[in-house]
Amino acid sequence: MKTTIIIPTLETERLTLRAANVDDYDRFVSYFAHESSWFTGGPCEAIEAYRRLMWVAGSWVLKDVGIFVVADRKTNVCLGTCGAYTPPDWPENEIGWWLHPDARGRGLATEAA
Repeated sequence: MKTTIIIPTLETERLTLRAANVDDYDRFVSYFAHESSWFTGGPCEAIEAYRRLMWVAGSWVLKDVGIFVVADRKTNVCLGTCGAYTPPDWPENEIGWWLHPDARGRGLATEAA
């Protein structure tokens, strides 16, 4: 039985890809309340955004791969997510991402991926 989970932290020129934490909650709620979140299963209520934050954290525990929070390297503010996920009905890992509306148009998804 695995007892220690190590979630790496990666850095790019502008971004930190890191584990999710409770400080990301408001940004998840804000993103999933926005109409453009329909690409990723939204819009939804705050409780569902919370579940998605927990899923981002928990995927590392269950699969040893997961979704990173994409944060501004200078401020550590959550800009979105990017990483691998393993759908149960799909034969291989997928790469997924979302960016908060205020983080779009700057090439951040490409940089994170």
